[in-house]
Amino acid sequence: MTTRTRRGGFTLIELITVIGILALMAAITAAGVSKVRATQMSKVTDQTVTKLQTALDQQWKAACDNAASFKALTASQQDTLINNCPKKDRELAAAALAYMITRREFPQTLKEAKDDVVGPGGVTLKARATFASLPSSAANAQEESAILLYAILAEQANQGMKFNPDDVAQGMDTNGTSRVFKDAWGMPIMFVRYASGGAGNELNAAPYINSSTGLSQDPLDPKGKLKANPSVLPTTNVFPSGGSAAWTASAFDGTNRQPAVISAGANKDWENSPYGGDNPVGYRLRREGNKGE
Repeated sequence: MTTRTRRGGFTLIELITVIGILALMAAITAAGVSKVRATQMSKVTDQTVTKLQTALDQQWKAACDNAASFKALTASQQDTLINNCPKKDRELAAAALAYMITRREFPQTLKEAKDDVVGPGGVTLKARATFASLPSSAANAQEESAILLYAILAEQANQGMKFNPDDVAQGMDTNGTSRVFKDAWGMPIMFVRYASGGAGNELNAAPYINSSTGLSQDPLDPKGKLKANPSVLPTTNVFPSGGSAAWTASAFDGTNRQPAVISAGANKDWENSPYGGDNPVGYRLRREGNKGE
């Protein structure tokens, strides 16, 4: 008589246990991969924002140097500008010109890009011809700024400067009409011309300023001449209005300000201010060893 040996197998409980272990391992692996990917995307975005901030700072410095030397004006315009400042103060005229030039060279809204800048005595800086082909509006204030950041830095490359826009991720704005720089999450990267540092006013504290000097902290008005004579230059003509106005300086108050390149961060949300939340900010990233959030 032949005896059959029963073949062994897994019980239901054993199968459920194995499946559970495999599911747990898959979940842990997926979480690890997701975390690594998120970290890498954050790192890439920080590098992109830093690169754009460096290029913007270089162009900003060149514009400010032109203001200090009055190179942007004809001899007649220089005389008119200086003669229309109290006591024909050249330092006051240079501060006014610095605001005029940075307003023209770094428009933050598409309307600004197409408007002339008028200073003391009617001295006028014509809008840049390179901005004439830009659209008149965009999906929102952030995208207007992003469109202009691309236009500003792409022109810098055309002038023979070191920055190459092709080294940075690009794409189209929501309307599909203009090129913009994009972060690793596919969001347009914007900029603020006269960054205020947000509600915390961080740009007016260490390590961004040395408060012991007792001087004006405004690099465009180092002697505080415009702060003392604000009527010399109409603020409505140099400070942004509408849209992103709440994110920028709005008066000649002697406080520190500088341009800032900003990403919306991993949550793709500008929160109530571009300086808040998880948004990488260029001037923060320029501080070695710091994250931009």
